[in-house]
Amino acid sequence: MKNSIYFIFFVVTSFIFSSCEETGLFGYDPTNTPRLISGFKATIDGEDLSTKNVSYSIDGTAIVITAIQAGTNEVFTFKVSNYKLGIFDFQGTDNVATYVNNSLSPINTWTTNSATSSKGSIEFTNIDAESNSISGTFTFTGDDLDGNSKTFTGSFTEIIKTELPPSSNLFTAAIDNVAFTGVTVFGKVDNKNTLQITASDALNENTIILYLPADITTGNLVFRRNTNPKAEYIVNDVTYFVKDNKGRVEITTHDIDKKIISGTFFFLAEPSFSLSPTFIVNNTNFSVSY
Repeated sequence: MKNSIYFIFFVVTSFIFSSCEETGLFGYDPTNTPRLISGFKATIDGEDLSTKNVSYSIDGTAIVITAIQAGTNEVFTFKVSNYKLGIFDFQGTDNVATYVNNSLSPINTWTTNSATSSKGSIEFTNIDAESNSISGTFTFTGDDLDGNSKTFTGSFTEIIKTELPPSSNLFTAAIDNVAFTGVTVFGKVDNKNTLQITASDALNENTIILYLPADITTGNLVFRRNTNPKAEYIVNDVTYFVKDNKGRVEITTHDIDKKIISGTFFFLAEPSFSLSPTFIVNNTNFSVSY
């Protein structure tokens, strides 16, 4: 009889404790538990892409969202001027969506930049000033350099504001004394044992590419036109080359095991068969994992 009473007491008290815990009587309320899970999802040609490597920054009156899938070297960027809750069309140069696949050779870009009519839209469904986070959905059709189109749809949830791109990589430069900003940078080793470092701005209008020997050691080397190390500058879809002895790269550290490289460089970029226009790239610094 005593054992039965103890058992009943245990069941009743367990039920009371469980009920109080669920309803918050002991100071715990699961519905009020702080939660902030940032994420980005997109569908490309029927294939799903997702990443937590996503954030946004403010550039003047515009918001710039950057999502990176490091495993496949894919990057989404969205620029929206004067953003707020609501729907914004991708048209012209104020509201632009871009997708870059850095794993392709050559690198391919699909963008709505300078579109004369709407190429899709982005909707901000939540803007949380307290947590500095945003959520929403998007759909857009981007064109590549050959005029081919590709459609993208997706969503972003509780993206956090940052002052830097969502990456541990660092890449700074000035082009003709104008800061190279909003940079997304990738490093990879190709099947020719070349370490390629690619840095592009938020709209992929400007791109700097370094081609280095994969086993390069610390030191100072001159750029060459046809052999590594070499460099290129791409602006408005036109490539400018660094000819022999028209620049140098200094590797300050290179950990091949951890796949991290850092250094500085400068160069003069020119057209392939003429002397103008030219671009001076300097005030550089990079630290890139690959």
